[in-house]
Amino acid sequence: MQKGFLNSLSPGAKIVFSIIFALFSMFVVSLLGILPAGILFEMSIDEILQNLREDKLYNISLLKYFQILQSIGLFILPALFLGRMFFEKNFPVSTMKSKNGLSIYFWVAALIFFGFPLINFLGEWNSGLRLPEFMAGIETKIRSMEETAELLTKMFLDTHTISGLIVNLIMIAVLPAIGEELFFRGVIQRIFIEWTNKAWLGILLGALLFSFMHFQFYGFIPRFYLGVIFGFIYFWTGSIWISIFAHFLNNAFFVVIYFFHGSEKAGTGIEIIEEPGGLIMILVGIIVTSLAFREIYSKNKIAENISDDISV
Repeated sequence: MQKGFLNSLSPGAKIVFSIIFALFSMFVVSLLGILPAGILFEMSIDEILQNLREDKLYNISLLKYFQILQSIGLFILPALFLGRMFFEKNFPVSTMKSKNGLSIYFWVAALIFFGFPLINFLGEWNSGLRLPEFMAGIETKIRSMEETAELLTKMFLDTHTISGLIVNLIMIAVLPAIGEELFFRGVIQRIFIEWTNKAWLGILLGALLFSFMHFQFYGFIPRFYLGVIFGFIYFWTGSIWISIFAHFLNNAFFVVIYFFHGSEKAGTGIEIIEEPGGLIMILVGIIVTSLAFREIYSKNKIAENISDDISV
């Protein structure tokens, strides 16, 4: 298959095609995974489908198996395929010239870890939002879905063995970091930047879609914030691996904290980490993350192969 053979599609068509293809890929991969699941877990197809119902959370190992398949089918495989179809070169590398040393990983780590108090604040504020009265029925349904997702997350994380911790790190940190960065930053963000001809706007739009496709209204704002952070990291450094590193740190930190301290220290969501200290910690976090952001930006400049018409 020739690289970039769908590059002539309009940016809007590329976005729509990407979403449809990703959902189709997830369906196919999940469908193909049913037979191996029956062998691995010694279950009939009817038993597997019953366990996958939203209100049936019996076999956690089975649910973890399909969660892993979802990361592969929804993000990793589509991103690799779409990148080949849409771009003739430089995928998943950004069109920015990369000048990254080991120090960049230090600043990225600082950006993530010192950002947790702010993310927690945004998450607490987001969770308190209410829809208009006439949408009360919709709000009740949304909260019910998110409570189920929260319960499932806690059941995933409730492990006390090193092997369980490793599985959780792979399922929650490694695969989502690779897949979501390849898909949302490597493909979607790049299309939005080409479409708008403005890097900052493309990054914001990519972050909006990133947060929306998680389908968690009461975690939308902190996830959007993270999408913006990952987007600028990728754009400025030109390396998808550095944004993957940032994404991995964010998710892995929660998994490890939960493993050693449980939900009391880990908070209620993957991106929302409970930290003591209040306003001072938030202010310190903002200062440190701003410094880290500036350092990451200053170490990476726009390459000559970037069009002068694209404004940062």
